[in-house]
Amino acid sequence: MNLLLDSTYLFPLMGLDVRGVPRTSILELLSNGHRVSVSEISFFELSAKGAKLMLQGTLEPQRVTAAISP
Repeated sequence: MNLLLDSTYLFPLMGLDVRGVPRTSILELLSNGHRVSVSEISFFELSAKGAKLMLQGTLEPQRVTAAISP
């Protein structure tokens, strides 16, 4: 099945906790044979949220880079 994921499901890739979304949710989808797609706006949202948290000193730049890298 092809799935288009919203940024909510991607925030755990940066180490952010999202209620009801396990950190391993994307890995579980992929291991079950699903194809995962992400829109460009979701990458922008990850970058913006990551930049805000980096400026606050609560998130390391490497976490953001890893989350938005293909």
